[in-house]
Amino acid sequence: MLFFEILCTSQDYYFKERYKVAVPKRKTTPSRRGKRRSHHSPFAVNSVECPNCGEFKLAHHVCNACGYYNKKEIVDKTESSEDSDLDTEK
Repeated sequence: MLFFEILCTSQDYYFKERYKVAVPKRKTTPSRRGKRRSHHSPFAVNSVECPNCGEFKLAHHVCNACGYYNKKEIVDKTESSEDSDLDTEK
C-alpha cells in the first residue's frame, strides 16, 4: 500500500493518468492495410498529342506550345516585334 501511495503522488502517475494515448487493440492485417492504401497511388496523366503541332498536352485543354484547341487558335503564341524589342533592351 505504501508503494502505491508513493506512486500515486509522483508526477509520472499524474502524467500517465492525464494523457492517455490511443493504442490499437489488434495488429492491422495486410489486407486491411492494403484496402486503406488503395487510393494512395499516383494517378496517370491523360496526355494526348496535339493535332496542330504534335506536342503532348492534357486532354480537353489548350496546347501550351501552339495555343490551339479543337483546331482553333485560342491563345496567340506568336511573338510580336514589340516583345522582342523589349527583350533586347535589357
